[in-house]
Amino acid sequence: IKGGTGKSALSICLSLENDLGIISNDALFPYDHYIEDNNLLVVNPDEDFPSIPSDMKIIYDLGGYADQRVIEILKAVELVIVPMLPGEEQQEICRRSIANIAQFNKNILVVANCYTEKEFAELPKKFEGFPLLWFAKTKALDRIKEHKKPLSKIADTKFKRECSYKRPLEAYNFKRNREEKRDENRE
Repeated sequence: IKGGTGKSALSICLSLENDLGIISNDALFPYDHYIEDNNLLVVNPDEDFPSIPSDMKIIYDLGGYADQRVIEILKAVELVIVPMLPGEEQQEICRRSIANIAQFNKNILVVANCYTEKEFAELPKKFEGFPLLWFAKTKALDRIKEHKKPLSKIADTKFKRECSYKRPLEAYNFKRNREEKRDENRE
């Protein structure tokens, strides 16, 4: 995925809101402003990703390039979140990324990052078959850095309503639970 789409910002917010660790292959992002060292592991290009127990919940914040290490992670993870910025070019890049990712994992959630409500309303027909989640342009990371705590713990309730970063996992869990119920009904 192209850089600057909000991958790391989303990873940080999901980590803080859901008390999850982050493993990343991006040594340039200043995680230390947001994530405690014991919840962060940065893997250098010459290192392998560590083995993680299948029952452990973790966020992989992967740079926008596919090497063999990334492919193995894509095959193993429960959900791939693909953020996308507004604009036709960005949407085309996202579609290409989804096509590449779908070779290894079909559980993909597209996050429309910094979209207006009107722009977001046009996306379902362009990304048919993939769940979409909308985030308006926010100052979420600024708030997290300022308050040194997750968005849900920040007293500004208007801001919390506008930027609930628990929604990607809730949206995915809703979809998965609905599919499980459908499968149970078939049996």
